[in-house]
Amino acid sequence: MPHARTTIRDAVVSLLTGLSTTGENVYPSRVFRLDRNDLPCLTIHTREDVVTHSNVIGIGNSRSQERALSLKVVAHEDGDVETAEDTIDQICLEVEQAMVADKTLGGLIKELELTRTDNQIDANGEKPVVEATLSYTLMYQVKETAPDTLI
Repeated sequence: MPHARTTIRDAVVSLLTGLSTTGENVYPSRVFRLDRNDLPCLTIHTREDVVTHSNVIGIGNSRSQERALSLKVVAHEDGDVETAEDTIDQICLEVEQAMVADKTLGGLIKELELTRTDNQIDANGEKPVVEATLSYTLMYQVKETAPDTLI
């Protein structure tokens, strides 16, 4: 089984695929340059995973781990800066509404919280690219001995 982070990231990709503005253009952990044909789109990244140990679970003294996962949803759009920013705002609206509509990702996590949004304009290319990064903290729990199993 994949690590719990992978399962969570895949669930977010699934949740955000099909939004009105970005449609099917949702990519997990995209590291290669995006093609203009991919835009507008979302890329989903899991970053820091802060672990605290909690209670003992059953036989063998296996502890559970409470984890706070930093998840980044990055919206990308190109074109005229004024209209691109409006499109980015629309994408952010759609993402925020979808994420709050399923705050446990179908029971995989305990809760999620939007902590900040950062906007950026990259004007180095032929056309400017506007990006917004929505930062979420997702709380989940696993067994210390089984980080691939969400509890």
